[in-house]
Amino acid sequence: MRRVATSKKSVKTAAVARRMNKNAMPATKKLAARAANKNKTTPPTEIDMSIDLGSSGVRTCIWNPDVAEGRVGRDPVIMILNIEDGGDGYTFSASGAVMDDDTPDEDIYIENLGPDARLGGPLKYGLYILSDAKEELTKDYHLMKDLLQEDRRNKDEFRRKLRLGLVQMFTKLKGRVDKVIEAREKNWKVGKLGITIPSQWTLDFEDQYREVLAEVFDWNVAQARRRIAFIFEPEGLAAYLLHRREYEDDDIAQSSPNEHRMVLCLDFGGHSMNGSLYWINAKRGEVLSFFAMAPAFGHAGGGEQLADSVLRACEQNWSKTSPDAVALTPRAKSQIMDHIKRRRVCWGPGSTTAPAVETFEFNDSKGMGAGVIKLKKNVIDACWRTAHRPLLRIVQKNLRSLRDQYRKERDRGTTVRPLVVVAGGSLTNAVLLEQVKELIDACDLGPALIVNKEGIAHHAVRNAIGALYALRKAMTVRQFLNEGAAIALQTKQARNKEWTSHATPVYYYHKANETEMHPLCEVAVLAGDRVRLTCDPFYGQDCVDPGEPTSGEPITDIFYTRTYDFLDAMPEAPFSGLYTCKVRFEDEEDDEVKMHLEVIMTPVDDVYEVVTRKFEIPVYFDYGTRSMLAGRRSESLKEVVPALFADADGNVKISD
Repeated sequence: MRRVATSKKSVKTAAVARRMNKNAMPATKKLAARAANKNKTTPPTEIDMSIDLGSSGVRTCIWNPDVAEGRVGRDPVIMILNIEDGGDGYTFSASGAVMDDDTPDEDIYIENLGPDARLGGPLKYGLYILSDAKEELTKDYHLMKDLLQEDRRNKDEFRRKLRLGLVQMFTKLKGRVDKVIEAREKNWKVGKLGITIPSQWTLDFEDQYREVLAEVFDWNVAQARRRIAFIFEPEGLAAYLLHRREYEDDDIAQSSPNEHRMVLCLDFGGHSMNGSLYWINAKRGEVLSFFAMAPAFGHAGGGEQLADSVLRACEQNWSKTSPDAVALTPRAKSQIMDHIKRRRVCWGPGSTTAPAVETFEFNDSKGMGAGVIKLKKNVIDACWRTAHRPLLRIVQKNLRSLRDQYRKERDRGTTVRPLVVVAGGSLTNAVLLEQVKELIDACDLGPALIVNKEGIAHHAVRNAIGALYALRKAMTVRQFLNEGAAIALQTKQARNKEWTSHATPVYYYHKANETEMHPLCEVAVLAGDRVRLTCDPFYGQDCVDPGEPTSGEPITDIFYTRTYDFLDAMPEAPFSGLYTCKVRFEDEEDDEVKMHLEVIMTPVDDVYEVVTRKFEIPVYFDYGTRSMLAGRRSESLKEVVPALFADADGNVKISD
């Protein structure tokens, strides 16, 4: 360390300064005390935080309320760094030693990202156990077999350890956020959380996830419901791409005047592939409006599945080639897994960089000793197919659906362009990326936008950033309606599989005239016909007469491609006749809105009587889809409005 010479004069000056501080003027002391007391009594500013939990890592970021969005040189997103454990600098460990009976409670969460003496399991999978996930959700995850077996063996203790590991992990994240706030000397505290989840997860998952987070952030049940928002992973990706300035010049955010976009976002994570289809409306000034056209979808598979399959192949190889040897220890498995994760990017059928034989070495000096396992390329190729083929079939199905919808809109004369966006850590595997590109090319959808911009270091945290933007860009229901939203009645004949391509408007907001419109909505139906309500968020902008409110009648029915299903649980037609629908929206307290729905079914003859049914349905704005949905956030519609799921006599309907 370089020495600094200190003169007697400087020492004396320092001493005087200390005395001056000690003997400060009373007024100065009063001001200091007053400032300190003010800081203690001033309530903290609540900020937004997001969490993206993956199978191998977890990322988080917070929103800086002091930075105006769009300010040049300043970013309101504060990414929480992990500079202690290596990796990409943004990722924290998401593993726990939940299968190790010798691990004490306080050490269940494995904090380091590197190799560990214990074989860690993804804590994300623990939420499947805690949520009692159905077999259809767990059967495709190989790692779940071990967890389910352990759950059957020692249910209460195993679930306690899973929950404890999750609490420890999120407590570390919260602690790191608190340190960042303290270092900035800000009077902030986390008030709202945006959490990314796979598309397949149900409300049961949300309930368990919310309980864990409520414990970490010291919120009660009501507070947790209000403060925690769940956003599907591809929805986070879409919000990231549409709001981050690094992508403002890309196809996803650009369009010609009056040109709309249909964008399919595919996120290939290690745990699963998730996707969502968005409609991006033509820009009006600088406003970029978009919504999800259908529920998000997904399937198990990816890099973590590949790694787990290869590890199991190594275990089988070891037991066959070394029948007298002891089973692989957790330390040996951990070393093999570390090798797998470094090498898996080059594996796959047709890979030119994968060797004919892959060698896995381990050395557990305190246990079984050293060893070598060799796997042929065809064995690893089989593992690759197991991990990726099912999700590639889902990708192909949705690419073809996008192609068909695009062609229908184009044939109608709509100026619309398709775009496929692909992202995710599993795409570091060259074979997977190439096969995805081939599927896109086969559907003639133009070049894909591959989210891997050179010079952008924070790709690992993009979904967390997107979840944060989804929170910040939220609208009230009334704001959503006033953008020109329309509700329309769509029918499907009893024996048909397809819904009609057009729907009859029952409500829309005339944006130019700032007026709610209630056109007459009557459709002829036969007994057993299905009906539902759909929503076009931009109908009142693009498809209405720009004249006075009294003459602002719809120019056309609503075509189904630029819509999403708003309410499927509509009363079925009990007889042939006329189906009349009326909808109006009423403002409630705290920016909440309730929809009043009236259905009148008039028979064609006198055998039946007229049936009238009325419902009051709360509606809310969904962060991820950027859509108005029926019901309440994180509650099933059947619980909120049970009358919708019963016939006119109050009997609960069995069919959906």
